[in-house]
Amino acid sequence: MPKTKAPATTSNKYVFALLIDTVCQGPMPSWYDENGDPVIYSTRRKAQEEIADTQMEYWRQFMALERPFEDAANIDDYIVKVRRLADRTIQTKDGRIFGKQH
Repeated sequence: MPKTKAPATTSNKYVFALLIDTVCQGPMPSWYDENGDPVIYSTRRKAQEEIADTQMEYWRQFMALERPFEDAANIDDYIVKVRRLADRTIQTKDGRIFGKQH
C-alpha cells in the first residue's frame, strides 16, 4: 500500500491563525488577506493583539451607540497554532486544512 505524502510546508515553524466556529462549516479562519489566503500571525502575542484591537473597536462602537452591548462583549475568535503550507493554505494540528477563500 503506497504511503500518503504529506503536504510540503514552507518551514517546520508553527505560526498562528484566528478561527471562528460556524454553524454549517465548523471552524473556519476568521480573516483572509487581500489575496484570499488565511491571515497568519508570527507569534501568539500578535494574534492576541489582533483580538484585543478588534475588541477595543467593538467597545468604541458600543460607547458610540453603534453596537449592542452583547455584540461588543462577545469574543468569537480563538487562536490556533498552524503550519503554513507551500500553497499558502494552513493546517491545524488535527489535520484540518484551510485554503484560499474565493
